[in-house]
Amino acid sequence: MKLKLMVALVALLVTTAGCLGMAGSIDDGTVAASTDNGDDAKSTVSVSGTGTVSAPADLVVVSIAVEREGKTADSARTFAAQDSTSMREALRAAGIPDESVKTTSYRLVPQYNYKEGREITGYTAVHAYEVETDNVSDAGRIIDIAVANGAARVDSVSFKLSDERIAELRSDAIAKAVDAAEADANAAASAAGVSITKVKTISVSSGGYQPPYPVYRSAPAEDSTTLEPGPIDVKVNVNIVYEVE
Repeated sequence: MKLKLMVALVALLVTTAGCLGMAGSIDDGTVAASTDNGDDAKSTVSVSGTGTVSAPADLVVVSIAVEREGKTADSARTFAAQDSTSMREALRAAGIPDESVKTTSYRLVPQYNYKEGREITGYTAVHAYEVETDNVSDAGRIIDIAVANGAARVDSVSFKLSDERIAELRSDAIAKAVDAAEADANAAASAAGVSITKVKTISVSSGGYQPPYPVYRSAPAEDSTTLEPGPIDVKVNVNIVYEVE
């Protein structure tokens, strides 16, 4: 009985030792495989680049407004409606289609005299419009026609790029940004005595675009309004990580 017990204990000890030896082998192999296959162990260089492309505007938006006062709310509204109708008809006659003109806001507000309490002295009606056209050179003509036919204000003139044009220019800007980043990566790698081998990661972010500020050229009253926009810049930023060896 004692002999059987001793044999069983010896067998158990041998089995346990064998399992421990196997566990040690598995752990060692796993660490080696992780080290051998890990991409993070490779050296990298991170760079950024900016690409900018300029182009003339292919859209212009003229913000104008009719503004009239009246003793009553209805009179102010009526005067503003008359001026709006005159302006719209004049633009239509000049070849500006109705779909190019849209209302952006309308206000009818009282005017107050605060010298003796809070007395209403009249009303002001303001009907604001945007006129958008792809004929950029028409901006000055639109202003002249609108002001001569009822518009009391020109709030702004914005030169823009259409979405299609921005997409075209963005592709060129990305190519320039990548070229700039790759040039910096090659220079940095060469200085460190290594060479870039491939792109590991790349990200692209928009730097937006800078619309031009229109220049208004003064002229005698009988002359037409002239606006001289500059080019619009489309900018793109890229961040690239290259592997080196």
